[in-house]
Amino acid sequence: MKHLKNFLAAIVAVAALASSVSAEECPLFPVPKQWTDLNSQWTLEKTAIVVSLDGLSEREKTSAQFAAQRLQTHVKNRFKQTLPILTGTQAAEYKTILSISVQPKEDGKLNGFAISFTESDGVNTANVVGNDVNGAIYGSDVLFDMMSKSDGGAIVLKKIQVEDWPSIPYRGRPHFVMMENLVPGALDAYAWARINYIDVRDNPTYKVNDVYPNRAAPMGFMPGVAIDNQNVSMAIREAHRRGMFVYGCVAAATNKKASGIIAGFDKISEDGFYDEVNKTFEQLVDLGCDGLWLSFDDIGKGTDPKSAVKNFLELGKKHGITGRSLAYTPPVGDYQKMDTKFNWEMSKEPGFNEIQWYFTRVPSQGDFEMSQKMGLKVRPAWWHNLIGLRGGFANNGNIAVTLRKGAVDLPRKQASDPTAPYTWETYPDAVPLPAYIELQPLAAGWGAPSYEYLKSAPQYVDNVMLFCIGGGWPEEYLVGMFGIWAWAPETHDWDRMRTSVYSYVYGPEMAQTAREFDDAIVELKSLYKMPVRRCFENKGWPCQLKNPADKDKALAIIAKLESLSKELTQNAPNGSAIDPQRLEYIYLEPMRAVVRYARTMTELEYPDALFAEVKADVAKLKKGELDESGRAELQRKFDRLGAIVTNIETTLSELKIINSYAAHWRKLINDLRNSVK
Repeated sequence: MKHLKNFLAAIVAVAALASSVSAEECPLFPVPKQWTDLNSQWTLEKTAIVVSLDGLSEREKTSAQFAAQRLQTHVKNRFKQTLPILTGTQAAEYKTILSISVQPKEDGKLNGFAISFTESDGVNTANVVGNDVNGAIYGSDVLFDMMSKSDGGAIVLKKIQVEDWPSIPYRGRPHFVMMENLVPGALDAYAWARINYIDVRDNPTYKVNDVYPNRAAPMGFMPGVAIDNQNVSMAIREAHRRGMFVYGCVAAATNKKASGIIAGFDKISEDGFYDEVNKTFEQLVDLGCDGLWLSFDDIGKGTDPKSAVKNFLELGKKHGITGRSLAYTPPVGDYQKMDTKFNWEMSKEPGFNEIQWYFTRVPSQGDFEMSQKMGLKVRPAWWHNLIGLRGGFANNGNIAVTLRKGAVDLPRKQASDPTAPYTWETYPDAVPLPAYIELQPLAAGWGAPSYEYLKSAPQYVDNVMLFCIGGGWPEEYLVGMFGIWAWAPETHDWDRMRTSVYSYVYGPEMAQTAREFDDAIVELKSLYKMPVRRCFENKGWPCQLKNPADKDKALAIIAKLESLSKELTQNAPNGSAIDPQRLEYIYLEPMRAVVRYARTMTELEYPDALFAEVKADVAKLKKGELDESGRAELQRKFDRLGAIVTNIETTLSELKIINSYAAHWRKLINDLRNSVK
């Protein structure tokens, strides 16, 4: 993606479908703006991928090559064939050429692409032409979607002529745990979701806890805190490789009452504060960031917001960064509602109305009109907080942080080249053991918007971004869900989106099995008290049935889930488009684990009912209503309570907060026992 400042004037309109048949009949999803099924197919024999690098900058060449490598990898993963990548002229010995090129058009739409087919001198050529490198990447993915396997095992390419572009031109995935972007395959998932910008925000001093992941930096970099140059550079470089624009986000509100998540922010002196802010921003520019992001957010507006804004704009001007390339998050209370006194005041600051503002309000005509009244020159962007995800048997609710202890068990080795993309073995941090998070819709986030309501979103916003999902994963599911919607809200279909995601991750033949797994686990969760975001002991953790009488029903669903997860483990590697290790570490192993935990939690005995009996017996004892045998039985019940708690602690020792749960119950039991000594 070229620097945003180079295409601020791009105007993207949502065109009517050019096909004579309905969007529902289109075999591709998301449905292209223009498409024609040519009702024919090619068998891919002696096939090569040819990528043209003519006229491209070095950065663009890297992205164009990524488009070709991506297509090669997808074919290898799903069809177990490796297609050679060629540059320059087509080789005569190949009968089929999959051509990828970038050919900017004066009236070309941002990230648009076209796919056409030609036959000449016995050579079949499928042409993917991107208006920019992003278009080439997305077009190569669509070409892959046209491929299937014949009964004889050959790759068959269904010919569908396509011209497509996004309904919402700017689609982002800022993430408050930068290192999650560098877990192998995460940024590839963003590219598949057609995300065209990210940001970097990192805090190496923040340590993992029960609620947040390691290095959490939800409000941005802290001014004056040392930057992890190697990993920040890696994140920027790898995002650029995938055609993405990168913002550098800094928490730049001078407020001593910083949120607890910004550990250490209140230690920063206000004297020379902007020097520290500017040093941090400039270091991010030096590392390769394309834009700057001023974050007030939950820290608040600070002690002098106008000075913060003035400093920010001057810094941007110094580096030639203006317009959309400058982004801003209003403070808490003002990012949820546009029409506030503070927002009106800030919109009058010279030049501040010309940058990108973010709000968490669902796009609407009223807010669009309000932004115009306020004088904002750039349409306000929709920041969608996907906070509302269901808790699970291995994750908390709302922001979906894993409740599993430990990390993916991998042979560790040091990367020989510090600039090379990380592999599973060379990733520098321990990869936390993920939970399995079922595919969920945008309605799981703030505002609970329906897809029907969101069909009109492109009329009011041209920039949307997905935030939260604390652990990051599973990107193909949750970021994919968002990006697929943002590309074409007007023809979005929840059911088809599910099929698209499941097919990509598990292979088309396993899509229905994955759907059944998710449907069953949602049904299972409805029977339990689930963990909340800050899931202290007894806050839905460990998970217990709402009604003990549902135990047999729950175990029957668990047995079904065990069968489905076994089927997916056996067969998904044969058809998945993603890396086999990623498929195992991010999807299949967590899937098996969460079903195992569900069975264990269902079969465990919990202390609640017996504790209620003991309390009643203690009350009788205090009234002198227990005889000697009753007192002996009470002591046995106390001992039994202790054994139950110890068994839970031992059996669920792989999970977080279980020790706290056990300590909580031991205190209750001991306090009750001591009350009658």
